[in-house]
Amino acid sequence: MDEFDQWRQDEERAQVIELRKVKTQQGDGTLWLEKVTFICSRQGTGGKSRYVKKFPDRERKQDSKRTGCSCTLIIKTYPHTGVICGRYQREHNHPVGAKNLTFTHLSNHARVTIADMLRRKIRPDDIVRYLQGDLGMQRTMRDQFVTIKDVHRIEVQIEAELVRFHPEDGVSTARWVHKLREDGTFVVFKSIADPVPEGSEIEEDAFILIIQSEFQREAYERYGPNFFGIDATHNTTQYAGMLLFTIIVRDFWGHGMCL
Repeated sequence: MDEFDQWRQDEERAQVIELRKVKTQQGDGTLWLEKVTFICSRQGTGGKSRYVKKFPDRERKQDSKRTGCSCTLIIKTYPHTGVICGRYQREHNHPVGAKNLTFTHLSNHARVTIADMLRRKIRPDDIVRYLQGDLGMQRTMRDQFVTIKDVHRIEVQIEAELVRFHPEDGVSTARWVHKLREDGTFVVFKSIADPVPEGSEIEEDAFILIIQSEFQREAYERYGPNFFGIDATHNTTQYAGMLLFTIIVRDFWGHGMCL
């Protein structure tokens, strides 16, 4: 298996492609032990996306990564030999080599290095220069062309670690509410399971979260009588129909402050 993994990595580097493991099947132990299927990453390994484009007619600046590529690699292990047998459909329906570079991922080593540097508060442009330099590291070709956009994507994931307290959104939100209240923030929270306040005429399954920090409260009391604005927007999160209301006041110099 070590020899196969080395061969696969050499093939990925030579062709500048990614072969993703998508399925592992266990045999009955008589004919074969295990069957593993790899496909080209540009075939698409996930299910149907729930994302709905807000502007379906807008042209993409970059071609879609998914092309439905037919490249497939299937290997099997057997009880009577250490030799791995396989079938490799090598043809792709898209350019390979340097033209496919932008559709491949950074190596795990590069991603770990970027995340570690971000946690140490190193600036993204300095991280890019560091990774692009001749560091004597074992890097993939993709690592040599790391961009600010790559660093920002990992930065967003790290920020999520600080604001997502649990994998389940409901539990994470409840913990956020508890933390905000401990910090002295004014919070009104109603989950879809909480009872409706009597006389409020709110829908029973409504979700409501109102947040106002101490600073926002002081700004409201000071500048609210001069100007008070409210706006609502939707489709700001992955949840359909979720409305975000924003209250704004304006100070004596015309600068707006979100409440």
